Amino acid sequence: MSTVIRSISFKNFYNYSGDYKNNTYEFSEGINVVNADNGMGKSKLFNGFLWILRDKVYDSDTRTTIDITTAPLKVLSDVAKAGNELTVVSGVRLVYEDSDYQYVIEKSIAF
Repeated sequence: MSTVIRSISFKNFYNYSGDYKNNTYEFSEGINVVNADNGMGKSKLFNGFLWILRDKVYDSDTRTTIDITTAPLKVLSDVAKAGNELTVVSGVRLVYEDSDYQYVIEKSIAF
């Protein structure tokens, strides 16, 4: 019995602005390769996994891994920061499954 990550989704997380449905990346069984130009979000994708698994993110300014509760505004997308909504949510949703069930883990911060 193996566990397979099916997708990761972002909501106003770093450069992934907007809702989960607009920022969902699906994976296939086996090896998946993430390939993109500089500045396209590869490190931020990694930060999504890091937040889900360890409650941390990699801070490229200090080149260290930090607890997300010490700098929550760092993860909020610039588009969401510039908006005029009273409450904004930044989050990551991970979907994985084994042979019997599908699981969803979601972490979010409301500003």
